[in-house]
Amino acid sequence: IWFKALGILNTYMVMIIPLIATGFYMIIIRTFYWSIPFSLTESAQLDGASEFTIFRKIVAPLSKAVYSAIALFTGVGFWNNWLYPLLFVHDPKKYTFPVKLRSMLFLGQDMERQMIEWALNMGIDIEEIMIVFEGLSSAIIIVAVIPIILIYPYLQRHFAQGIRVGAIKG
Repeated sequence: IWFKALGILNTYMVMIIPLIATGFYMIIIRTFYWSIPFSLTESAQLDGASEFTIFRKIVAPLSKAVYSAIALFTGVGFWNNWLYPLLFVHDPKKYTFPVKLRSMLFLGQDMERQMIEWALNMGIDIEEIMIVFEGLSSAIIIVAVIPIILIYPYLQRHFAQGIRVGAIKG
């Protein structure tokens, strides 16, 4: 009802807006900001830096690790989200990859049963058909995982760099 009132039903925005700012991500970022020592921002204030300058030159560079973690979580969440498109998008042209993947896998199971029945009626070896469907399902799942596998090493660099930059000598 809420999405219909906003006029975003059957659009891409119905998949984006609910996942933009979740409470979990806000808690992670807030906790990270609280872990930054007050002495860093206080010394910048004493030197005459404005709040925006403190954020831009001190807090944001220290926060690359948490930003990349949130980016990874959000990216994986968008990539794997099939519920919102399935429920709120009714145009098959606007379905996302996970919805199509899910339909291919489940329809593949239904087609598998139908092909087994046809193979039995025609006297064809059932083992060959099972190998084809298992191979197809495995290939589809691998294609779904490849983007995450490619993006993760890039973001991993930011995790390690954020840990090194955030270290403060006592």
